[in-house]
Amino acid sequence: MDPLSLKEKIGNDPEALEAFLEEILKEPSEEDVGLLKELREFYKDHKGCLKVIKRAIFKLRQKGITVEEEEEKSVSILRPVKLPEPKGYLGLWDLSGRLFLALEKETPRGLIGFSGFGSFEEGLLDFFGSPVAKKNWRKFLENQVVSGFRLKEVPASYVKRLFEEFNGIKSHEDFKKQASQFENIPSYEGEPLIFQHLSLEGLTNPKEEKLFEILPHFGLWAFEEEALKPYMEELKSAQESPLVLTKVQKGQRIEGIVEKAIQVLFPERKRQALRRSLEEVALVLLLNDKEEEAENTLLLAERLKEEPSPLRPDPFLRRLFLLGLQALSSEKAPTEFSSF
Repeated sequence: MDPLSLKEKIGNDPEALEAFLEEILKEPSEEDVGLLKELREFYKDHKGCLKVIKRAIFKLRQKGITVEEEEEKSVSILRPVKLPEPKGYLGLWDLSGRLFLALEKETPRGLIGFSGFGSFEEGLLDFFGSPVAKKNWRKFLENQVVSGFRLKEVPASYVKRLFEEFNGIKSHEDFKKQASQFENIPSYEGEPLIFQHLSLEGLTNPKEEKLFEILPHFGLWAFEEEALKPYMEELKSAQESPLVLTKVQKGQRIEGIVEKAIQVLFPERKRQALRRSLEEVALVLLLNDKEEEAENTLLLAERLKEEPSPLRPDPFLRRLFLLGLQALSSEKAPTEFSSF
C-alpha cells in the first residue's frame, strides 16, 4: 500500500497503525524497510505513531533484516540541555551578625553547592564547594536556621559579590581554588540589595536596643581582646578610685573613658564594616518578614555614615563597646557604664 494512502486511511491512530504493521510483519521482507522509513517521515510529529514504527523496526532486526543505524537518526533530534540558572542564598551564621552564604550551580554532571561564612571585618572565614546530591543539598540549606531566621533566596550574582567582598578582606584558599566556577555568573552592580526593597524616606530615630534584642552579640567580631583590655582597666580604676568624687564626677570620668574608646576603636574602616553588616542583616530580617526590624537596622547603618562626635557618641557604637567589655569580663560591667 502507498504510505500516503495508508496514512490517510489510518489517520493518527497508533493502535490502528500497530495492527496494520503487525499484519505485514508476519511475513517480513526487505521492502518493509522502505515502507517503515516513509511512514516514519509522515509521522515524525506524532509521538504515539512514531513509537509504533520504532517497535516495528526493532522487530525487523529481530527477524534478521538489516536496518542501518543511520536510518533512525532523523527520529531523534538532540538539543543541548538548558541548565537551570544558578541560585543564591543569604542568612545568618550566628547571633553576632556573621553572614552565611550559599550558591548552587547546575552542571551537565549534576549540582555543585558552595557555602561559606564571614564578616566585613574578618573576611571569608570558611568556604566549601563540592558536587552534591540535590536531596542532601536541600536538607543542608533547610538546616541553616539561626534564632528562627532561615536562609532566603537572593540573586546568585549578589551572593557571588558577597563572597568576593569577604574574600577581598581576608582570602580563603579554597575559594581561590574554585573561583573559576563563578566566572559565568554575572557580576552584581549597584548599591546593596536591601535598598531595592526598603526606602529610608520618612524613617527616623533608630533604636539600637531593638537590634540587640534580636542579635544580642551583634558586632563582637569587630573587637580584639587586646584592644579592649586597656579600657576595661581604666574603667575599673575609675570605679574603684580612692579619690572622693561625687556620683556625677565619677560618671563624667567614666563617660570620658567611653568616649575616648569609641573614637579609637571605631575608625572609618571599622564603621564601614559595621555599616555593611547592618545592611545585610537588614536584608535577612526583611526576607524573614521582619520589616519593622529591618527598617530600624538599616537606619542604624545609615547613621554610621556620619563621623562620630566626641561630644555626641553614636549610641549604637557606645552600646557595642560596652557589650564588648561585658563579653571580655567574667563579671557584669559596673552599673555606671552598663546602663543606657
